[in-house]
Amino acid sequence: MAICYEDGALARFAGAATVEEALDFAGWLAGTEAPQVDLAEAGSIHAAVLQCLLAFRPTLHGLPADAFLSACLADLPKATPKSEH
Repeated sequence: MAICYEDGALARFAGAATVEEALDFAGWLAGTEAPQVDLAEAGSIHAAVLQCLLAFRPTLHGLPADAFLSACLADLPKATPKSEH
């Protein structure tokens, strides 16, 4: 699976996210308060998974390397880096 659901409200993508993962991803997004997604290691993302991202608008912690995909997600909220003290 390309989507790893970590403790709390973070889903981390690694590799290609397929259509088979879209339904579980949508359910996780709908059932998670303030969901956060890290796409830094994402490969290709099926259109159904992309639609989930656009519909639920989770906070992004990292953008994919693919320029077109990053542009599609440009309007989604981004996590602000924590300042070190």
